Amino acid sequence: MLRRWSTAHTTTTLLALAFVVRLGCITWFEPHRQADEIETGQIARHILEGNGYSLEYFGPLRPTAAFPPFETFIYVAIHGLLGYSESSFWVVVVLRSLLSVLTAWIVFRTIRLAFDPVLARIALVITAFHPAFIFYSAVTPMLTRPPYSMLAIAVLLNRIVHVAQKPTWRNAVLLGVAVGIGALVQPRSLVFTAAGLVWLAVLRIRARDRLAPRTLTWLATPLAVAFVIVSPWTIRNSLVFDELVLLRSDFGTLFWFGNNPAARGDFSNIPGPVWPDFEIPPAATLPSDVRAAIRQADEVQRDHLLMSEAMRFVREHPGRFASLTVARLGFFWLGPSRPRDSDLRRFLDRVFSLYSIVLIGGVLIGLAFVRDRYGRLLALLVLSYTLVHAIAHAGMHYYRMSIEPYALLLGVEGVRRLWIGRRRASKPEVEDEDAAVEWEEVDDTWSEPVPDEAI
Repeated sequence: MLRRWSTAHTTTTLLALAFVVRLGCITWFEPHRQADEIETGQIARHILEGNGYSLEYFGPLRPTAAFPPFETFIYVAIHGLLGYSESSFWVVVVLRSLLSVLTAWIVFRTIRLAFDPVLARIALVITAFHPAFIFYSAVTPMLTRPPYSMLAIAVLLNRIVHVAQKPTWRNAVLLGVAVGIGALVQPRSLVFTAAGLVWLAVLRIRARDRLAPRTLTWLATPLAVAFVIVSPWTIRNSLVFDELVLLRSDFGTLFWFGNNPAARGDFSNIPGPVWPDFEIPPAATLPSDVRAAIRQADEVQRDHLLMSEAMRFVREHPGRFASLTVARLGFFWLGPSRPRDSDLRRFLDRVFSLYSIVLIGGVLIGLAFVRDRYGRLLALLVLSYTLVHAIAHAGMHYYRMSIEPYALLLGVEGVRRLWIGRRRASKPEVEDEDAAVEWEEVDDTWSEPVPDEAI
């Protein structure tokens, strides 16, 4: 069936069907009636009330830079025009569904460009109809970030592949736009950005073409463009807190959440971010003078104090840090540890864990057998995102959604390469060259640039 795929017609039909499925879920589950925009939505509400970009984030209402601004200002635009009503929340949920379908289209185009049409079609089906992607875009009333962060990563990966295929200044600038906007959507995307730029540099140097001597200058272009895009946010943060705050003001806080004497590797002992006097269970492990200083500090000062405490904990308890890292990896890949309040949710958690075990096996096969340049790029994406959560915090389903399509595709391609390799090994030698073409291995040399009109 995949070989008879009429690309334009079938792709459009599947994308339309994916959106219809999401609209059906919105109609059936009505997430807009109980929508909770969590922290970014609370900041948007404070902006519309005239309190500026502020939040009660483990303290009283005060200016914040703990959450990136892109999604927040989407909420500001929608609720500023439509107010706060079921209709405005319906628009928010429908927009999330549109972004989810758009992500599926971009992933399809990226994989078609980097690999082949067969894997691209599989990518489209996975990203358009994966139950978790539908859930986070059209079912849950908890409006968490996956539709935005998934789209940001999809665009970033797409632009990196474009640059690899056609290294022009235009594509370098567009990559910079993707990097900058991605940083405003989800700052942890910068970890993959760094890995992707190194990957591009290695490709350019190995290609030994006329651009190779200018690799560093050429790769500085997307960074410069990204800096221009994020600079208004950085300037705002630095003026508010009277020191340089590039993108977020809470990495030290998150690092301390994951590395303190009461840490368990997830968020199970942190009930939520709105605690005006920082009265959360792990706070009891802090020295009394540090707790007192935190209650008087602003957000950035608190972040510095907690980073110092976390680093002290890591230095004094390296074995505990290692065990927490393993626990975080387990929670990131296998699901949350906190107990559920119903038999259905506990059953779904078990199903998710079994699915995750299969996914991990697929990823390991992919890492072993997909060794061409784009396989390595997918591996860098999956591993870099895993690394971020391995050292700081994990334990929520949606943290993994940004890399879920690529982990699945890495596994699918790994299994496919393994199967083809076994078939090739078991096939008797043939003298007919035409018959042998089917079993030729994919060439891993530098490919010719693909024209934009073909992409």
